[in-house]
Amino acid sequence: MNGAPVQVTATIGSDGSVSGTLLNPDGSKYGVFWGRPSGARSMQGSFDLNGRVGDWTVPLRVPVPK
Repeated sequence: MNGAPVQVTATIGSDGSVSGTLLNPDGSKYGVFWGRPSGARSMQGSFDLNGRVGDWTVPLRVPVPK
């Protein structure tokens, strides 16, 4: 991260939940993330980046699947 390219693979569930993996440029695992819709206009979740854990919230620009 910090400006370095990172590959992201993710899965979007039928309920709008997301989970995925971030990879370093050499293909090694950098971290994981997961989240789910939080109301109609945002998502929230958590991440673990090589032991650095935290939470995130983002606004949604598209409708959440019902």
